[in-house]
Amino acid sequence: SNAGRKGKHTGSGFFSGGWIRCGHPECGLMLTYDPKTKNKGKSNEKVHHYYRCANSRGIHKPLTYVKESAMLEQFESALESIVIPKQWVDELVAEFEKYQDGSKQKLKNEFALLRERLGKVEVQEDQIFELLSDGTITEDDFKRRKQKLSAERERLQIEIESYSLKSHDNLAMTAKRVFKLAINAKELWKLGTPEERKKVLELVCSNPTLEGSTVRYHLKKPFAVLAEMARKEDWRPQGDLNPCIHRERVVS
Repeated sequence: SNAGRKGKHTGSGFFSGGWIRCGHPECGLMLTYDPKTKNKGKSNEKVHHYYRCANSRGIHKPLTYVKESAMLEQFESALESIVIPKQWVDELVAEFEKYQDGSKQKLKNEFALLRERLGKVEVQEDQIFELLSDGTITEDDFKRRKQKLSAERERLQIEIESYSLKSHDNLAMTAKRVFKLAINAKELWKLGTPEERKKVLELVCSNPTLEGSTVRYHLKKPFAVLAEMARKEDWRPQGDLNPCIHRERVVS
């Protein structure tokens, strides 16, 4: 019999490319795609997609082979956990837009304050030159004040340059993409191409490992928050959408 025979399959598996590691605490190597083929007639060959640890350290005796379909089935629960009702998404987007508007105004106010402080420092720099010229301060006093004011001016200039109004636009756009993916994740998983399905997993999950035949992973922070919200049936946006919500009770 040719059952279990290797060698003729030249394609690649769904998880090929080094995304999942062995979960054994003394190993941690990448999984290896190790397909098996079985003949079902003279020209009919069926490929069975398996994965195992690369085991170059010789830790696993014997090796555990896990079917690709079994691994995919376990990952599906990750996508099911982040699904939230579209009504919630509409409310969340509205809250983010309100938060974005308020944050933009706050940022503009802080930017204006920094510009005002910079202007005062520049005026003081001009004044110490006049004080030196009319003999009010000594050369040493002038150098000390000038050094202090120059350092403050440089600090303020760096801080001003670091302020970008685009940062809050990016936050809102990222939130909308996360919510859109949460709505469409299951559909993408069922109907997408293998490349699209793998991309969805990479967006949602991090640090995937295989322990024996069990897949383990962490949900990335925005999706961990969605999973937490989805478990709370009475959850709704509460008006003041503070970004610290993303640091609360992150699922791992």
